[in-house]
Amino acid sequence: MTLHPTREAWLEEATRLLWPIFPYPKTEEPPDPILCPWPRIKVSVGWPKGGRGGHTRGQCWSATLSGDATTGHIFVGPQLDDVAEVLAVLAHELVHALVGTEEKHKGKFVKVASYIGLLKPWKTATPSAGLSEKLAEVARELGDYPHVKLNPMEQKKQTARQLLYRCQHGKRVRAAAQDPLNAVCQDCGTKFERVNP
Repeated sequence: MTLHPTREAWLEEATRLLWPIFPYPKTEEPPDPILCPWPRIKVSVGWPKGGRGGHTRGQCWSATLSGDATTGHIFVGPQLDDVAEVLAVLAHELVHALVGTEEKHKGKFVKVASYIGLLKPWKTATPSAGLSEKLAEVARELGDYPHVKLNPMEQKKQTARQLLYRCQHGKRVRAAAQDPLNAVCQDCGTKFERVNP
């Protein structure tokens, strides 16, 4: 059952529901979508920088890089549709948002990631059994993830759109496939003929 109209709404609610697993004061519910004492965080689906091949599953961008210098951005890869995996990736990226992206996968990142139940290697988002149980509870509360995954590895490679032409003396040119080339070589005066028609 879908409880959220968009995947972004689902991810923002997931962020709110994951907040209690982090090791920071829980004196009040964070205003939605602000995670107190964290910076503002926007969560969306999109290709992480350099990750269009489908291997990068998520990415966190520092709030210092945003237009208002206060809003962090998290992207979950559009190739993901398994709710458990999406939530594990989101938890991993929330650790980056909390400790600062400059920590990378060291120092404070390791402390907070291990505290919430992520396992080594730190560059992945592998949850422990305990964290998997918490993520399953969150998934039940969220309902269906309103997203249809992309399959980037199944995209066919585009073939060349230009055709090769050659004059009698071997000079080669390429031209768009839509119109046959009707040109004469300025060096030898012969008409360009299509190679391997």
